[in-house]
Amino acid sequence: MKINKKVYINYFDSISCAGNNSEELFDSICSKKDTITVDSSYVDNRSVAIGKIKRDKDLNEILTERCENLLTNSKLKDFSKTLLIIGSSVGGMDETEKLFFKNKNYKEINPKKHPVDAISYFLKEKYKFYDDVSFSTACTSSANALGYAKEVLSKGLYENVLVVGIDALSHTTVCGFSALSVLS
Repeated sequence: MKINKKVYINYFDSISCAGNNSEELFDSICSKKDTITVDSSYVDNRSVAIGKIKRDKDLNEILTERCENLLTNSKLKDFSKTLLIIGSSVGGMDETEKLFFKNKNYKEINPKKHPVDAISYFLKEKYKFYDDVSFSTACTSSANALGYAKEVLSKGLYENVLVVGIDALSHTTVCGFSALSVLS
């Protein structure tokens, strides 16, 4: 097996509480901008500090927009030769929660939209990636996804890899971290 130790990041994009793209994120970091908000809608009788993005689109719309940007700004025509790697703690849990809280039952919940691989399921269906893998290792999910991408690229197993680190705020995780007393 040929091992090429150099792996390059050819495209980077982000959306977070610190900015809606990589330039805004970099500016927020350099200016030490405080982008954490205090929110009382997740934990009963308690305000917690969370990183919340302002968005008018659902996660799938954001993912689609970012994948289209990648195709426009890269030499790729499609993702047919690209491995998709997802790093996520909660997967599609936020969408499941929205349906459950809205309808007060689980009957309309699509089981394919809940697990950690819900993101890869959506993207693979839409863009026909060569293959996909998902990591859910709590706070290290995205780091493990990046590490795996470096490994498979340096070994020449794949020509292209798209790593997506994504999580949405969900009541389950915010309340869980609050119960552990690890929120400010």
